[in-house]
Amino acid sequence: MDNVLSLDIIELAAADVWLSKFLSAGSCDEKPRLDLSTHEAQRALTAAVLKAKYNIIVSLDSRRLCPAIPNRLAYVRYIYDLVLSTHGEEPGERMCGVDIGTGHVAIYPLLACSEYADINFVGTDIDLDSLNHASQIILDNGFGNRIQLLSSPDAETIFFNSMFPDGSTYFTMCNPPFYSSRQEILEKRSSKKTAASASETMALDSELIADGGEVGFVSRMIEQSFIFRDKVVWFSSLLGKMESVGAVVDILRRMTISNYAIHELVPSAHQASTRRWVACWSFKSIRPPNELCLAKSHKLKTFNPSHTQFFFDAKITDISLILHLVKKLDQCVVEEDLRCLHLVFPGDIWSRSYRRKAKKDVVTFAEDDRCTIIIRLCDGTVEVYWRSGIHYNIFESFCGWIKRSVGELQ
Repeated sequence: MDNVLSLDIIELAAADVWLSKFLSAGSCDEKPRLDLSTHEAQRALTAAVLKAKYNIIVSLDSRRLCPAIPNRLAYVRYIYDLVLSTHGEEPGERMCGVDIGTGHVAIYPLLACSEYADINFVGTDIDLDSLNHASQIILDNGFGNRIQLLSSPDAETIFFNSMFPDGSTYFTMCNPPFYSSRQEILEKRSSKKTAASASETMALDSELIADGGEVGFVSRMIEQSFIFRDKVVWFSSLLGKMESVGAVVDILRRMTISNYAIHELVPSAHQASTRRWVACWSFKSIRPPNELCLAKSHKLKTFNPSHTQFFFDAKITDISLILHLVKKLDQCVVEEDLRCLHLVFPGDIWSRSYRRKAKKDVVTFAEDDRCTIIIRLCDGTVEVYWRSGIHYNIFESFCGWIKRSVGELQ
C-alpha cells in the first residue's frame, strides 16, 4: 500500500491495461515488480493513479514533463494545512491557489480541487500549447468553474495582477525548473551516483532549465513577492535539492523575511529515493505551529525559522492560576476560551525595564512590537504558542517570564 496515495500500486498496475505492460512477475518468493524507468511507464502510472483515486481522465504529452503524483499530492496537502493553520478561521472564507508554471496537466489545481471543496485555483504558464492542453483536461473533468488558466506575459514575470482578481485567501505553489543549463542535466544523468536509479525524463527545456536553476528562480519569486505581499498569505515553492533549502533560507533571511517555513515531503513508498522539500514565506504576522514550519531533519536544523511553540512542565491543574498572573500585566488584553487563554499585548510589558519606565510615564511601543499569545494547559504541560508577531525576542522573553512565574506558584 502506498503511504501517500493510499493505493496498492501493484494491484493498480495489474488492473490497468496500459500500466500492466510495465509489471513483471516475480519469482515464487518475490512480489511482482513495476518498472518505472521509462517515460511511458511514468505516464501510465500517473494516468492510472488519477483515474483510480479521483476519476480524472488525462492525456499526457510524451514530449512534456510527466507529473509524478505522490510528491505533488503531499505538497498540496501540506500547503492546505499551512494556510488553514494561519488564515482559515473566518466563516465562509475561500482559499484560492495560484500555480506558477502549471504545465500541460495543471496537476496542482486538479489535485487540490479534487481533495478540497473550499479551494479554487489559478494556473499560469508561458507555454500556450501547455495551457491549451491543460484547459481541455480541466473542462473534460468538470473543473471549469473552479480552475482558471492564464498566460504569463513573459518568462521574467512570475507574479502579475490578474492572478489575484478578488479578495480570496491566496497562496502560491510552484514546481520550478531544477537545472541551470542543459549541461547540468547531462552531468546529473551521467553521474555514477544516479545512473543506477535514474529514470528517463522527457520535458521541454522551459520545464527543466532556468537561469540560476531552482535557487535562481525562487530568488526571483521572493523578490517579486514583495509587490504582492498584501494579496498573498503564503508564497511557496518545491525544491528538488537539499542544498537549495539553505540557499533559499539565506535569501529569505537576507531580505528580513522572518515568517517562513521549511518542510520535507514524506517520500512515496514506490518512489522512496525521490526526496523533495517545500520552502514557504509570508509577509503576514500570523505564525504556524512548529509541526508546519520546522523541518525535522537534523541536517536542516540551522535553516529552520524560529520556534512558535514553547512547552514546559508545571505542577498545576487549573489554568486560572496562569490567568491570575497575566491579568496583573498592564496593557494586556486577555480572553478565556475553555482551556485556552488568548493574550494580546503591545510589547514586553512584563520586563523590569518596562516596570521602571511605567512608574514615571505612560510607556508606548512600536506597532511591530505587538504580539498575540495562546496559552494552553494539558496534563501538567503548559504550551505557549506565538500566534502572531514580528519579533521573536519578545515571544522568547515572555516564555521565560511565564515559566518563572508559574514556577514560583508551585
